[in-house]
Amino acid sequence: MSTDCENLLKKFLVLNPAKRASLESIMRDKWMNTGYEDDELRPYVEPQQDFKDHKRIEALVCLGYNRQEIEYSLAEAKYDDVFATYLLLGRK
Repeated sequence: MSTDCENLLKKFLVLNPAKRASLESIMRDKWMNTGYEDDELRPYVEPQQDFKDHKRIEALVCLGYNRQEIEYSLAEAKYDDVFATYLLLGRK
């Protein structure tokens, strides 16, 4: 194991959370950036989801869901039966 890797692991293994390395400092660590000197590591950002798939909405209507109920559930991301069924219809 390299010295840089060992130093990074030591930052993780600090018992006191207040003294433990932050995510930002971990992302700036030399070992984490080996081979990526020209790029800056950034935290992952979840992409915005688009809940306007007309085929899935029509499938929900065919299953007996009310169109207004569907639109409300999707707009508010209610995570109810309508929203769950919409998501399941999109799985491949």
